[in-house]
Amino acid sequence: MHAHVEGEGPDLVLIHGASGSTRDFTFDLVDRLKGRFRVIVFDRPGLGWTKGLGGAAGLAPMAQADLLRAAAAQIGVTRPVVLGHSYGGAVALAWALGAPTDTAALVLVSAASMPWPYELDLWYRLMGSRIGGATVIPLISAFAGDGQAQKAIESIFAPQAAPAGYAEYVG
Repeated sequence: MHAHVEGEGPDLVLIHGASGSTRDFTFDLVDRLKGRFRVIVFDRPGLGWTKGLGGAAGLAPMAQADLLRAAAAQIGVTRPVVLGHSYGGAVALAWALGAPTDTAALVLVSAASMPWPYELDLWYRLMGSRIGGATVIPLISAFAGDGQAQKAIESIFAPQAAPAGYAEYVG
C-alpha cells in the first residue's frame, strides 16, 4: 500500500477517485493542508503504486476501505477526518460505515455515493472486466497521444481550465 504523508496535526486521510493516484492530491492540495493536518494520501488498490486486490471483489468500496484502514493503522492514524473524491467518496463512506467511532469526520467531494439507476454501457462493462482491464486499457494508454490526454484532462476540469502543469505532474 503506497502512502504519502506530510504535515502535523490531526490526521486527514485523502482518498482519490477512479483512475487517480496520490498525485491528484499532491499536485497542490497537500501543500495547502499540511500546516494544519497530518495529511495521509493513499493510492487505492490497483492504482498508482499500490497493487490491486484482484478480481471484482477488490473493486468493492468496503474491501478497499478495509485495506486502507488497516494501512492507516500501521502508520499510527487515529480518528482521522476522511475525505473522498469521486469514487474515493464511495470508499470514504465505506471507511466511515466500517469504523464509525474511529472516524472523526467524513468529507465527500463530488462523491459517487448514490446508486446508478442505469445499466452501464458496453464500454464501461468492457473496461471493468478482467480481459478489458488487462488488454484494452493498456493498449489505449500505449497509443493515446498527448493531445487525447490533454482533451480528457480539459473535460474533467471543465468549465474551468486545468491547472498549469497538471498533466505533466500526474503523468
